Amino acid sequence: MSAPTYTETLALFVGLPSWTLRAACDLAVGRLPGTPDTGGAHQEAVLLIREVALGCVGEGLSVVNDDERPHLPLRVEPRQFAHWASKYVPDLLHADFLSHTESLVDSNLIAEDEGRKPDSRQEAKYRCRGLAAYFWSLEPKVNIREMADRDELRRFGCPEMDTTHSQRRRWIKNLAPSNKPGRPRKRES
Repeated sequence: MSAPTYTETLALFVGLPSWTLRAACDLAVGRLPGTPDTGGAHQEAVLLIREVALGCVGEGLSVVNDDERPHLPLRVEPRQFAHWASKYVPDLLHADFLSHTESLVDSNLIAEDEGRKPDSRQEAKYRCRGLAAYFWSLEPKVNIREMADRDELRRFGCPEMDTTHSQRRRWIKNLAPSNKPGRPRKRES
């Protein structure tokens, strides 16, 4: 008996009521859930989608976890995750993921969403939050001020608009791994 293919696994997962966020990210990039991390492009895409998703939780992507068991991994509803991923990270998605999950995204959800499309400021906020979460996962000691000043947040998070430092800071402050108050480090000149 051979191991199931990606397409067979995705067909099984489509019928489940919820996915762990990790499994959803694996499936989105064309990887079987539970596959050991080996690095490379797939792993980078999984990490990027996960970080952007974590930045959007509660503001564009909802989780279906039981509040009485917060120690369990975050779970997402497949239909909502597929719709979110096709809007916010479409370039990272595997073609089979899109074709198998398009049946999940029903016309009611799309019609509902078209009535209240996020404006460019809201999309910029989601991108900034996702990027900040990703960079903090790599460098947890960076403080909020330094993160809000990162060139990547200005260039990729909100390129079409002129955002202020304080605005970016408000968007990302609750994502900071360390929210310690205090004097900022001296910059080396």
